Amino acid sequence: MNRRILASALVLLALMVLAVIVWPRHAPPPQAEKNHQDEHGDHGDEQGDHGGAVTLSAEQVRRAGIVVKPLAARTIRQALEVRGVVRPDPNRTAKVVSRAAGRIVRLRSGEGDRVGEGALMVVIDSPEVGDRRVAVRDAAAHVEVARRRLARQRRLASESIQSSGPPLEARLRRDRARVEAERTRRAWERAQRSYPDLMSRRDYEAARADYQNASAELETAEALYARERQMAARATRQRVDTSEAENDLDAAQAELASARDSLLALGVGDGGGGEFAVHAPLSGTITTCPVSAGQWVSAGEALFTIVDISTVWAVLDIYEKDMPRVRVGQEVEVRSPAVPDRVFGGRVSYISPLLEDRARTAHARVALHNSGDALRAEMFVNARVLLSARGQAVSVPSSAVVTDGSRTHVYVETEPGKFSLRPVALGLADGDWRPVRSGLRPGERVVVAGAFTLKSEQHKGEMGDEHGH
Repeated sequence: MNRRILASALVLLALMVLAVIVWPRHAPPPQAEKNHQDEHGDHGDEQGDHGGAVTLSAEQVRRAGIVVKPLAARTIRQALEVRGVVRPDPNRTAKVVSRAAGRIVRLRSGEGDRVGEGALMVVIDSPEVGDRRVAVRDAAAHVEVARRRLARQRRLASESIQSSGPPLEARLRRDRARVEAERTRRAWERAQRSYPDLMSRRDYEAARADYQNASAELETAEALYARERQMAARATRQRVDTSEAENDLDAAQAELASARDSLLALGVGDGGGGEFAVHAPLSGTITTCPVSAGQWVSAGEALFTIVDISTVWAVLDIYEKDMPRVRVGQEVEVRSPAVPDRVFGGRVSYISPLLEDRARTAHARVALHNSGDALRAEMFVNARVLLSARGQAVSVPSSAVVTDGSRTHVYVETEPGKFSLRPVALGLADGDWRPVRSGLRPGERVVVAGAFTLKSEQHKGEMGDEHGH
């Protein structure tokens, strides 16, 4: 009996010792219990807080880099965040081709070289160009011959006109001479029949002299008229010859113009031989050069591609649901991850009327001034299409926002070192700032740096609570 009592006492003593050892590990410390009660009490007091509160000491706040600032209004502008890609401006892209078949004599530029507008790029020796230049020289020689002939004909025509009298006067003089000769002839015949019976010798000699003088005058008038007619005919021939010379000059000049147009159609000028130079049509960088010196190239064969990216396009993807808010002329701010410290400004210049079937997006184009060639073709960019005028709104920085699926929260410092997670409704971003629609009041102190550290601390506290339960 005594042994049984002693054994029971020993077992009871062992159980008491075990309880003393194990109990401190599972029982919550007094301070932790107090904090746990405070959290539940605060959660009940602060309406809108979510997920409990996190309490840190001033040292823990400093080490975690947590920054708290009072909520205030700031100038903000609603914007649509979209993505896009950089494209070269087609108007600043040139594909340089050979205008005639020939052999490359000199190659001055190659892929990767920067060239200025008008820079010499390649020299090509072309038989076709040589033939057309010969045709130009021959046509120019024909023009010179025709010009000299015309000058000679005009000089001869002028001399013929100056050396000839008016044909009408010569004909009138001849006609008068004929009448006078006929009259004196008849008088002379009457005098012959009347002398010496009916006419004195004096009258007889006078009639004979008149007839002789009239005959001489008629002969002179006839000769003058014949000469004048001859000169007039010669002047007429000279005028005809001059007209023909003018026509010949016109034809030669037309032939020369045609030959030069044929040469200009190849983009080359006058010169000797068949060599012609190809110059850069714009300033930029040579992106392709598939030819080499000594190579034979055909007419129309590509020699170079030059791209000028001093101005580029940002082609933005606008989702179907956002299209009613985007209009031509709206300001756009473009950023590239490759150039994080620069903002490129422009305006929407074109919106495609077509949607892509799969992505359900339309392309919007923005021309950007690309100083220093910072943006390159096919770079991805992020853009903000500014939708509204600037105004004042209570806002929080993006660094303060904690997302949980589709919900957004911020941490609010309710007391020194005590932070509560608050659900909020936010508007469209303006850069790194988001306007607050509901959930916060001006003057509340919001965590603007270190929000994710607080989220981690809160998550560890929730995990501890689950293990405790």
